[in-house]
Amino acid sequence: MNTESLMNMKKHISLYMAAVLAVGGLALSCSKDTSNPYKDEKEPEVSLTTPSSAFVQDKAELVLTLSHYVHKDVVVTFAVDGIERAAIDLPETFTIEAGAVTKTLPVQVDEDETTIGNKTIAITMAEADGAKIVNDRVSLGIKVEDIAFVNVSTTGLNAGKATLTFTLSKKLTKDAVLGLRLASAVPSDKIALPAANVSFASSVTIPAGARTASIDVEADTAGLPEGAYEADIEIGSFSDNVVAGSTVKAALSINIGFKPTLQSNQIMYFQYYNYYWYVNYDKVETHDSFFLWPEPATAGSLSDAEYVKAALYRCRDFIQKESNRKAVQDYWDSMRASGYTSVPTSTPIARSAAGAYLGWPELFVDGTGVVDMTKGTTYHVFMVGFDANLNVSESYFVISYTE
Repeated sequence: MNTESLMNMKKHISLYMAAVLAVGGLALSCSKDTSNPYKDEKEPEVSLTTPSSAFVQDKAELVLTLSHYVHKDVVVTFAVDGIERAAIDLPETFTIEAGAVTKTLPVQVDEDETTIGNKTIAITMAEADGAKIVNDRVSLGIKVEDIAFVNVSTTGLNAGKATLTFTLSKKLTKDAVLGLRLASAVPSDKIALPAANVSFASSVTIPAGARTASIDVEADTAGLPEGAYEADIEIGSFSDNVVAGSTVKAALSINIGFKPTLQSNQIMYFQYYNYYWYVNYDKVETHDSFFLWPEPATAGSLSDAEYVKAALYRCRDFIQKESNRKAVQDYWDSMRASGYTSVPTSTPIARSAAGAYLGWPELFVDGTGVVDMTKGTTYHVFMVGFDANLNVSESYFVISYTE
């Protein structure tokens, strides 16, 4: 092999080795660890503050703040001085998740686990994994006395019944006595349930050494018109070892839908004699007061619940007018004074053209007023019951009658 050939061979070997080294370097660069692109980001500082200097109703808040946004969790470990560790609801560690800068941590004291007296509770960040501590401590004052906060909660009305539970923030050495009352006002979108319809104890006692006591409430909704009702029962007075908590009123809401219920369509409940309809009081004891309400059968079907409801409400609207109510009452009183045991009754009105009739049976109300019944026309004659407050009863009686 001549000298020129030997030199060319060495040149080719050198080029080959360079290529191999280049490929190897590329492979090494591709295998570089890239699983944590944020491992070199600057460590944040963490500080601990609180918006208040004392516990309020045994509650306070801690605020943990990082100096800047980071892509990893910061875990803080706490230490507590100034109160028994079991008396404060504070976790041993708390995590500020990756991406968060500020976190709020609620703290609560259980006074059953500590002694009476003025205390200053020091909460310290003992360690911080992933951050540098720059403001490590807050101090919160609390005065522990033989006094408790009370709050009330309710199951809500179910089938007209509810339970109210009164809870103290701590056990007391003496009985806690609370006076109860029905609040005078309810939200504007509700109707106040009448006081006479709400039954509950006027006071409740939480015995010494206990934290709760309960009472039952009953709400009678029979006869009330449709609507959204509410009864608010509140704590009106406190014994000297109890103060109001955040919730001292229980709202009991109920929606009443008027659902007419047919009691009977048998003629035995009515008598028609000598142009009068009579109600048999000895056979019907469902209602305090009765009223006969005739409507043309063409106005609706008795099998249509909405029609029946509308008919009973038309009767209610009529009887709730003061002049009509007085006419009914005066008529009934006069008939009873005359010795009648069954009182003829229907839509009453003074008709000057016919000589001032009251209780005349052959009248009904259409869209314009009170008019005579028409011969040969069939009518639905409802017997409608009212209570003393002129609330319509859901139970009704009805017959069909042709004039």
